[in-house]
Amino acid sequence: MTGSALRDPIYQLNFVLWMLEELPPAAPTRPFLRQMGYTLHSLGGSLPMPPELRVRLADLNLEARQAPAPDVLASRRGSTEFLVVECKAASFGAGSSTAHQARALLVVSADLRGPLGLPALPEISGVVSYLLPEPDSTALEATVHELAQELEGARLPTAPFAVLGFEERSDGVYLLDRHPPTGLPPDVEESISDGVRIHEVFEGETGRRLYLIPWDPSVSQTPEERQFCQRILFERVLAEALALAGRAPAPGEVHLPMDILLDRATFTLARRWRARQDIKHITQTIHRFLRGTIERHPRKFATRWDAMTRTLVVSLGSAEEHGDLLRALEEGQPAEWLKGRDMQQPELFEDEGER
Repeated sequence: MTGSALRDPIYQLNFVLWMLEELPPAAPTRPFLRQMGYTLHSLGGSLPMPPELRVRLADLNLEARQAPAPDVLASRRGSTEFLVVECKAASFGAGSSTAHQARALLVVSADLRGPLGLPALPEISGVVSYLLPEPDSTALEATVHELAQELEGARLPTAPFAVLGFEERSDGVYLLDRHPPTGLPPDVEESISDGVRIHEVFEGETGRRLYLIPWDPSVSQTPEERQFCQRILFERVLAEALALAGRAPAPGEVHLPMDILLDRATFTLARRWRARQDIKHITQTIHRFLRGTIERHPRKFATRWDAMTRTLVVSLGSAEEHGDLLRALEEGQPAEWLKGRDMQQPELFEDEGER
């Protein structure tokens, strides 16, 4: 695996997700965060900042985004503290635009009851945890420390933070904590120490694991990585669509719900995805891909789009049509379909305008 892969946001997101999975003891991936009592709460969910805090920041001429959306939010069993995880390809400075988001995240994570819609008691806070490749963690730790001091000096609530690194070694990919003490619980900090191996790598293998979430349209990737990730997702969607179609009666109707296909293609993690605009973009793209795959077949299938349930419905008049539909899906070519398409940006139509 190349060093650039460690800086890819999809690799980083899945690195965190694997640490939250429930896995057998002999698995080559260690679910470290799960072992420390953490479970996934949400992906990409926005944390709206209370109006009074926005006003105070503006009065102090401190720029901050109103609703930061951390990559991962995890809760800990027996604790009132959340882990708020942001993945970064590299460090950033206190004067950069990314620092606006960091300020907002530090302020809003100090009290998550409002942003998460939780009861008034008990108090709920978060530890803002940045994850990026080594050796960039040293520079980022200095930046976040500067931002936290700036906020504390302005008497603004400020969440504790940690800057964690990860690196590839000869026997695997390790999670590192080289800047203690941090805002992490002491037992978590002590367990990471100078490195805990997350992905074990055997000779001839790479540290890249199966992507639980293969594609996120909101992140920036190299064209090669983006197409690789999109292809993974569409191949899974195609397999799930084929399974649904194979069980359908003929004559009758085949129902292909985009949300269910995406949920199954992401091992049910899509239901934890709070960035609904991104989900809408993905399901629209899945719809276009499946419709295009079906329409490439010489057989002219009768299809309709149910916008309310985001379901593509294919009417089958005979067992022969059923067989042709299965062949059309079996012959689907995600790599070919993706060529020349810019799936980073949503196309200009709404669900209700689809056929």
